[in-house]
Amino acid sequence: AKANLTFQTSGSANIPALGEVEDIDATISSTGETPWYLDLKGRLGQAFSIQGSLAPLDVRLQGQDLNLRAPERFLDSSQADVDMRLRYEQGLILSGSILADLVNIKLGTQQQTLDPTATKPAPNRFLERVFFDSIIIRALQQINFNENFGKGDLRADLVLTGTAAKPELSGEASSLRGELNFSSRKFTINS
Repeated sequence: AKANLTFQTSGSANIPALGEVEDIDATISSTGETPWYLDLKGRLGQAFSIQGSLAPLDVRLQGQDLNLRAPERFLDSSQADVDMRLRYEQGLILSGSILADLVNIKLGTQQQTLDPTATKPAPNRFLERVFFDSIIIRALQQINFNENFGKGDLRADLVLTGTAAKPELSGEASSLRGELNFSSRKFTINS
């Protein structure tokens, strides 16, 4: 006999590369005849959903005006429309688009010292099996930075390929306006 199974959860979580996810309401279900199915809704500033099959893996994340944060990757905050798909085909394949209206980056000025005796870390086999399938990353309005060496606004139209272990970006990024400080002098950037 095949059973109908459903698991439900709710709450909030801090997820790397996404930020603080609130109002999570998730259901994982199977009728015994159908594969495990995920239906997750939550808020990243605005409502989003993750829906799709868990076996075989094929899920889609969608939302508009989401506040994405990844401080460890210099992304302080952003407001973006997201349409991403994660599926498994001899590896995890991530595809889709991130179209941002506003991006605030924080580069930081911490200096790292290189240790010449440090050994190179071992390759991460998992990250080598996560493939980026031409993910469109577009921020045509504003990418803002404000650091002690200067401030400015940029725009970018990029495509992410490669793997999570060795990501590759192609496309175009250009300055809109700004100011850089170098040797006690200010340089104005005009597009």
